[in-house]
Amino acid sequence: MYTKQRVASCTLMGIALLVAACGNDAAKAELARDHVRKLNKASEFFYIEKKKCPLSANDLGKLFTGKEDNDFDFSKDPWGNDFVMYQVDNGDACHFKSLGADGKEGGEGLAADIVVQTRTDS
Repeated sequence: MYTKQRVASCTLMGIALLVAACGNDAAKAELARDHVRKLNKASEFFYIEKKKCPLSANDLGKLFTGKEDNDFDFSKDPWGNDFVMYQVDNGDACHFKSLGADGKEGGEGLAADIVVQTRTDS
């Protein structure tokens, strides 16, 4: 029987392998958007459980895989850049964003930051 965590892990890894194979920046942007959405949701659960923000995206790996040690690096976006963590809701939660294809703040098109608004963002 598959758990939601196991299915999410398999889906993320499958998409990551597909994007790596095709190297398409538009597909990478969509994958980054999906990763940001999932990291933000996991970060909300982490904060509820531990009453603190995670130190990095890799701290959230257990929520995706159910294991303490993970072979998958959750801290990198599809372009190989670190996800950036920022505080929301007056510091009561932390979320993540991708800096886009160029790995720099701001930008337009595929270089634009990928931020997914959630219900706790203010």
